[in-house]
Amino acid sequence: MSTKCWEDRNCQQKECPVRRRGGKHCWLSEPRPGFDGLYLPFRERLYRHCRSCGHFQGIIERGAGRRADDHLMSDTLFKLLEEMGSFHEEVARSNRALTENIQNLAMLNEVTKALQSTLDLKQILHIILTGVTAAEILRLNRAFLLLLDDSRKNLVGEMAVGPTGPEEATKIWDELKKTPASFKELAMRPHQEIDGNEYVNRLVREIKVPVEDYDNVAVRAISQRKPFLVSDAQAIPGARGFAAVLKVSNFVIVPLIAENEPLGVLMADNSITRAPIEQSDLTLLEIFAGQVASAIRNAKLYQQLQMKMKELRQSQDRLIKAEKMASIGEIATTLAHEMRTPLVSIGGFINSMAKQQPDNRPFEKQLRIIGSEIERLEAVLSDTLEMARFKEPELVRADINTIIDDCLKLLLPEFEDKKIEIQTSYHCPEHLIWLDKLQLPQVFFNIFKNAVHAMPSGGLLQIETQKMEPNNIEITISDTGSGISGDHIGRIFEPRFTTKNNGSGIGLALSKKIINSHRGMIKAELRPEGGTAFTISIPLT
Repeated sequence: MSTKCWEDRNCQQKECPVRRRGGKHCWLSEPRPGFDGLYLPFRERLYRHCRSCGHFQGIIERGAGRRADDHLMSDTLFKLLEEMGSFHEEVARSNRALTENIQNLAMLNEVTKALQSTLDLKQILHIILTGVTAAEILRLNRAFLLLLDDSRKNLVGEMAVGPTGPEEATKIWDELKKTPASFKELAMRPHQEIDGNEYVNRLVREIKVPVEDYDNVAVRAISQRKPFLVSDAQAIPGARGFAAVLKVSNFVIVPLIAENEPLGVLMADNSITRAPIEQSDLTLLEIFAGQVASAIRNAKLYQQLQMKMKELRQSQDRLIKAEKMASIGEIATTLAHEMRTPLVSIGGFINSMAKQQPDNRPFEKQLRIIGSEIERLEAVLSDTLEMARFKEPELVRADINTIIDDCLKLLLPEFEDKKIEIQTSYHCPEHLIWLDKLQLPQVFFNIFKNAVHAMPSGGLLQIETQKMEPNNIEITISDTGSGISGDHIGRIFEPRFTTKNNGSGIGLALSKKIINSHRGMIKAELRPEGGTAFTISIPLT
């Protein structure tokens, strides 16, 4: 043969793999597709195909001749082909790594753009979890976020993304194949609308880990600032709790740190596909967590700013209202003083007339009614003056339990007279709070007096205290009396509103004002078993 097979444009050798597969030309002659359909240059085709071709090897051996130099040239050629193959494989590996890095950078860019489009914390958390589970990103089956609570004493489950089981996963993945969506489209959808999220969110909300539990793998991830790849949760005591809740033994956990401030952890697993989580997945997830932690921190700061702005607006509203009330108060005080003097005079005249009337006086009933109404008007004027003269509380540290007990003791004769039983349950260990020792007892007196009025034939008055999050004491006062009409329960704190025949409608309105001035809140509810329950919440600090 005058030319080599790799030089011949019309090679007819039956041993050639191109000819066996119906090719017309040898792929060694010029860049053209081989049997695998790829366009390959000369050197790569030589390595990929001819190196292992028996016909090619026979030609080389026959062309080597008998001289030592010819055999040396033949051996050298095959060694060069081997080295070419190793180089090619290294280049291929480098290309694959480069492609993967480019894809990862593109993924981080997509996530970053989505995170920059919102400051809503819930939406940001959903974007992060979508990034972990999206097919074009990290491709893990489920993702869970645990964040430190406001007290920074507990890691609590915040949000999760993922299907319930294999059937649901297959359904979701099939739908995505039929109607493909970009990462941003998936990430910006409200997380409640994604199928399966209800189940995984119920799971994650069961998780609450004290930060003092140093054996827990999540706490270790935060304290040591490093991720953990848990291959067998049953073999790690600090991971068994997660395995029980999430119903999986193989998962990855990565800390979320922003500006050296721990925020929580990001967890993920492959509970559906059961595919192993590789070290490369852990590395990529760690990079991902580093990028998104700042977004969580910024969203939290924005949330706090919104709350402060709301408090500022409320303070401005209260200030405006206080200024208006001050003007009204001045008018009310003047009117009350002007009315009180003639009322006292009228009351004196009525008493004098009553004393001068002989027995069986014809106007005894009318005089008694007039006297009673004058007393009621004087009481209304006193309450109105009390409202008008209201001043900000002078707060001191005092024992709330003692305040309640002292009020109960002062009203004990009335309770005994009406056969009212008293039960107290003090469950709040921190009962020293900031309060006004003159104003706050007035609140309890008003509520206790209402309870006595509601239980003329006896009953039960219960007082309970307990600590509530974030840092409040809650006082519940409930009775078994006749209760308040459902139509009236929402109005009992309005000034001048009363359901009593001789009530002024000032007591509970003043009580609400006092509680508000203590930065607290008060509400009234009808008890299902009958009676009324008042709930007062006051900050402990």
